[in-house]
This record gives sequence, C-alpha cells and structure tokens, in this order.
Amino acid sequence: EEEHSQLQAILKHPVKKNSTRDFIFSGLVLCGECGRKLAANRGGRRDYPYYRCGHWVEARGLPYTMISESRLEKELLPFVREALEGRIAEVTEIREKNRRRKPKSNRAQIEKRLERLEDLYINDETMTRERYEQKRAEILTKLVEPQPDNTENELRGLEALRQIFSQSFDEIYQGMTDKEKQTFWRGILESVTIRAGEITDIKFRA
Repeated sequence: EEEHSQLQAILKHPVKKNSTRDFIFSGLVLCGECGRKLAANRGGRRDYPYYRCGHWVEARGLPYTMISESRLEKELLPFVREALEGRIAEVTEIREKNRRRKPKSNRAQIEKRLERLEDLYINDETMTRERYEQKRAEILTKLVEPQPDNTENELRGLEALRQIFSQSFDEIYQGMTDKEKQTFWRGILESVTIRAGEITDIKFRA
C-alpha cells in the first residue's frame, strides 16, 4: 500500500534532476520488458528516490517498470540470499558431475608413442618426412587433456558472499551511507532486473 502511494505520488509530480544524492542502485537496475537500464530519479512530495524505465508507454497498456529505492533495497537482501543459495546448489551439482565425467589424461602414453615414432623415423630410411608428420599429427589427435574445472573458484567466491550476507550483515548494512551501499552493490552485482515493480532476476559480478 505504501509502495503504491509512493509511486502514484512520483507519477503525479515532475522529476527533479541534477540531484546531488547518491542513488544506491544507479546503473544496476534493468527493465524486464525492454532490457534497458532504468533511470534514477526523485519525485513526489517527499522527494522519493526511484527507478523507472524511460521507454515505458502507458497508452499501450504495458506494465510499468518502476520501483522505489526503498522497496528495492528492502527486497533485494532476501532475494540475493535466496539466489545465492540456489546458485551454490547449482554449481555444486555441476562440480560433482564434472568429477564423475572427468577423463584422465593420456599424455604419458601419447608421449611414448611419439618417442617410438621418432625412433622409427631416425632408423627407418623408408619413412619420409611427410609420412612422419602425418603419423605424428594422427597420434596427437588422440591426446586427451581434462578441461580446467572453474566450479571450484566460483564456489569459493559464492561461499565468501554467503559469509558476507550472514544475518548479522543486516545491522552492518543499515549503518552504511548511501555512497557505501552504492559501492557495495556495484562490487557484488552486475545487474538487477525489474518487471512490473518486482525483482525478477539478479546477476552476480564475476
């Protein structure tokens, strides 16, 4: 109810530009309808900070992409925590699958075959250089090298974020200035997607 009243007040009053206030989520909020970044503005009788898509067209009956900063801030912490747990579970499952499927390197066997081929080339006068290179290329195609598994690094990063977003963090967060909050979120998130006034997706910064 309060959120609706704030948004209605913003819609009825002209936007105040050139504000010196630090918008906490400036540059991070995306429109779930068109994918563009939401503009940070202030409006309403109480000068509410809010984010709104500049391509919103009410006449076409499209749901407006708009959210007040207070609501976004309130709902983002629990949303991030839930998304973080989901991503940790997802990456953990990928890691376990990679471990089961991970092929063993046969480099030692390939190197022995190459050594034998080289000895044959040196000692067999009938083997031409062209034939040697052809056989060498064929052997190298059999080389199996496990691909690096990046899930361990991602999991370490996610676990570090989990520690940051512990329940005790809420009190620390409330003591931050808007500028500190802005710096914090830009260091954690790449984007926050909003559709019809609701958070629908977030992307963690790599």
